[in-house]
Amino acid sequence: MVLPIGFELFLLLFLVLGIVFSLIVKSFILKLIVIFLFGVITSTAYRFTGLDFPYTFLSLAFVIGYMIVVGFNLWILVLFLVGLFFGKFLKKWLNKHFYAQN
Repeated sequence: MVLPIGFELFLLLFLVLGIVFSLIVKSFILKLIVIFLFGVITSTAYRFTGLDFPYTFLSLAFVIGYMIVVGFNLWILVLFLVGLFFGKFLKKWLNKHFYAQN
């Protein structure tokens, strides 16, 4: 049997991590907060990876794994996207105010 290496392995890992995080958190409100924070972390960590296409699929694998347990709720996807945009705004604000060259 040949084990999947590389991208397929990480895709499966992120899918399983999404399932595990969803099973650990019991409250629905906390589940919404976790997916929002994952969106923020995803958009701010994008700068450090330099990946475009694979990174998007890895993030979506986590969200899909998360939604498998929680249920395909539209609020999960909306909060993930809001977290992405908020993280992008936060990254621009931090770069402007804290990392600006004088």
